[in-house]
Amino acid sequence: EAHDILESAGRSLDTWITDTGNSLEIQSLQRDLHTLKGGARMAEVQPLGDLGHELETLYEALALDRLPVQPVLFDLLHRCHDRLAEMVDQLGAGQPLTGGDDLIAALHDYLRDPGAFTLPAASAEPAPAPAPAPTPPGVPPCTSILTRICPIPAPRP
Repeated sequence: EAHDILESAGRSLDTWITDTGNSLEIQSLQRDLHTLKGGARMAEVQPLGDLGHELETLYEALALDRLPVQPVLFDLLHRCHDRLAEMVDQLGAGQPLTGGDDLIAALHDYLRDPGAFTLPAASAEPAPAPAPAPTPPGVPPCTSILTRICPIPAPRP
């Protein structure tokens, strides 16, 4: 499901970029990111949830016309969506997640001062996300977000 959400968000982003006055696309982006963030947080995938949350916050500010749209924003948003897709792919492959702190910092910088914002150079290899907390004994680990429900062990008699 995460891949479908990201595909929908990507289409909405591309459509919105061609018409930044299209409030329906911003609303769609907000919904998609809210759903992705919620699923990531339920599955305790913090880096994915955190980046999704920051994007959702930015889209909310754009929807409320509280934030001007500068051309550099489009590249930043594409980088963020690409990183989300990378994280989802890594989850599916059972690999450690690439962190999103660099992009979260860039989103904060844009929110703080869009006119002075400059997009940092893309790093060749972003820092990996912190290791997830260990799974408690008796609880099976989840192998991918939004695609598998972790069974809750039955109480022991």
